[in-house]
Amino acid sequence: MASDIVRFVDDQGIEYYTITATGESGMSLRGLARFCGVHHSSVQKFVGGLNDAILDTARVSAATGRTATVKIVRDTICADTIAYYATQGKPEAVKALVGFAAIGIRSFIHSQTGWTVRAQSAKVMLSGLMLREPAPWERLCSDGFIGEACRLTGYQWNWKVMGKFLKKHIYDRCGSDVQVYLNEVNPVDEHGNRPSKNHQHFQPEARAMLQQHVKTVEDLMRVSVNAQMFEKLMGARFDGCNQMTVFDI
Repeated sequence: MASDIVRFVDDQGIEYYTITATGESGMSLRGLARFCGVHHSSVQKFVGGLNDAILDTARVSAATGRTATVKIVRDTICADTIAYYATQGKPEAVKALVGFAAIGIRSFIHSQTGWTVRAQSAKVMLSGLMLREPAPWERLCSDGFIGEACRLTGYQWNWKVMGKFLKKHIYDRCGSDVQVYLNEVNPVDEHGNRPSKNHQHFQPEARAMLQQHVKTVEDLMRVSVNAQMFEKLMGARFDGCNQMTVFDI
């Protein structure tokens, strides 16, 4: 197995993987099938119809001494798969969904593989990682995030109410000092618009943490049946975590 992929096998034989450099995570296809309570061929067929489902492959030595190539299913695809089989009434999938939904599947796998990014080892001050002049625009939210936000709220992405959604679940988690700074350098005009997008005022290191948070929120949206469930999971994951002067991830 490549040295830049961390592997963990739990007591049920389910394999979890995390790419050391990026934190991207996933599960083995067979392990995901066991999680869902179905045959691995069923899961293989399901994920085969999804875009970008395979995160990576790993060479793993089995107990027999033989080495096999393992397909690592991307964590967000794992969430979609488990949610699908939960709706089909598979008790293992329902149990799994309840077990890790509150902390997000990526955070769950990180807890299994023991992966931490340097920024996660301590509370990170963001006040020194902000930009007065906006950086060139780069996309912050994926198509998956946008689709899930529209599904849960019932609003189209270009509606102004979505700005309130992002503020509540993304920027309000950054701490009061960052919010004050953003309101100073990127103020809201009389029509409720800002000159630039808030994330353009984050330096690369801070933007990476912001994107990681966005990904966690997307994971929680994916496993939420409705907006009420999403709010409950957000509270379970983040309430009590936010600090006034830091971004808690």
